Amino acid sequence: MKKKTFVFTKDYLENLAYAGFFTLKHESKKIAADDVILGTFFYTQKTPIHTIFRKFLGFRQPEAISAYIKEHYALQEGVSQIHETFQLADFFEKQFISFADEGIKKLNFLVLLYGALGSMSPELQDVFDEQQIDISVTRQKLMKIISLTSTVDITPVNFFTTLQEMLGKL
Repeated sequence: MKKKTFVFTKDYLENLAYAGFFTLKHESKKIAADDVILGTFFYTQKTPIHTIFRKFLGFRQPEAISAYIKEHYALQEGVSQIHETFQLADFFEKQFISFADEGIKKLNFLVLLYGALGSMSPELQDVFDEQQIDISVTRQKLMKIISLTSTVDITPVNFFTTLQEMLGKL
């Protein structure tokens, strides 16, 4: 069997670092689906795409995620402590192989989010349900963006920034 190799983008690695904040709740130090989803919200918050990205996901009230984080995690402002080492939950590797089979070998943070949305906890699923977000539709949209950004070799941040600029000119 041929070994699959991947290129991990800078945004992928940065998103993992943010997801790492949420591993403090876990004994195993494995980054779970919820950690990636919440890490994505932290990561995109520091980018110019945070508003359009949340709209793309379907969040009408992004404060719902902030409330969920405050309720379930004891993160302090300016968090600096995370596990020095951690690993992704096993289902992510299967997801990566699936992407490689589709010809996508450059993995950005959207790949993490795509996999995580299919495996989130019931508690976080409730937050998405309250926002009336159809996860299967969101995953389909993410897959289209993943394929597009891979094909034209553009980062998700650049893609959403361009989209935001285009919508602003309409």
